[in-house]
Amino acid sequence: MYPKSTEGLKTQLEDLFAAVKAGDTAKSSQYMQDFAIPNHQQWFLTTFGPMEGARFEAKYTQLQPTGLEALQKRVDDAVKSGRTQIEVSVIEKPDDTKMRLPQEVIKAMAQPNAIYLASDRKGADDKSPYSLGDFVYVDGAFRVLDWRVMQALSTAPRLRVTIGGNVQKAKLINKVDPVYPDEARDKRIEGTVALNVVLGTEGNVVRIAVMSGHPLLVQAATDAVRQWRYQPTLLNGEAVEVDTQINVTFALRP
Repeated sequence: MYPKSTEGLKTQLEDLFAAVKAGDTAKSSQYMQDFAIPNHQQWFLTTFGPMEGARFEAKYTQLQPTGLEALQKRVDDAVKSGRTQIEVSVIEKPDDTKMRLPQEVIKAMAQPNAIYLASDRKGADDKSPYSLGDFVYVDGAFRVLDWRVMQALSTAPRLRVTIGGNVQKAKLINKVDPVYPDEARDKRIEGTVALNVVLGTEGNVVRIAVMSGHPLLVQAATDAVRQWRYQPTLLNGEAVEVDTQINVTFALRP
C-alpha cells in the first residue's frame, strides 16, 4: 500500500528503480505489474461513466498486451543513464495544468481522480528532466495511464503533428546559440547532439528528449534549444503541437 500523495508515487517508483538497479528481475517484474490498473473495465466505467468509460476501456484493452513496455523502457533508460532523482507533480483540476489532454480527462471524470506526472533527472543541476509517465491512484497504489488511452476521450485535443527538422527550421523565429562547454573545448570534443523536441501551440519548446550526442555537449544543447521559438503551426486553422527533431552541431574553430 502506498499513500495517495506525490510522495506515495515517488516511493513506489523508487522501489521499482531500486529493484532494476540491483538487477532483481523477479522483484522489478512484480513492481512493474503493480502499475497496471486492476479491474480496469469497472474502474474506467466508474471513473468516466458509461460512454467515455467504454472508449477508455476499449483502448486500454487494445494496448494491454504491451501496455507496460513503454514504462519499462523509460525506467531502464533512466537507471542506465543515472537519472534516478524522481519528481512528481499532481493535477487535481483543469486549472492545474496548461496541457490540454489532461485538462480534458479531468473534466470528463464522473468520479474525481487526480492525475500524477512523474519525471526523472540526474540531480538538482540537471535542467532537462525526462518524463516517466502519467499515473492514477487505484486500490492502494499508483497505476500508469498511457497517453494513448487518454487520447481515446471524445473531447481529446488533436494529436500533435510530426514535422521533419529541415521543414520546421524555416519557422524558427528566435534562435539562441549554445555555449561551448569548457571541458569539451579543452578535450577537443566536437559532434552533433540530436534532440527530439515537442513544440507547444504557441511555438515554444515544451519538451526535449535527447536522442544522441556526446555527454559533455548534451546539456549545452538542451539549454540553448529550450529558448528557441517558432511560428505556430496550424492545422485546419487551429494551432497544434509539433513533434520534430533538432540537431545542434558543435565544431571547434581551426
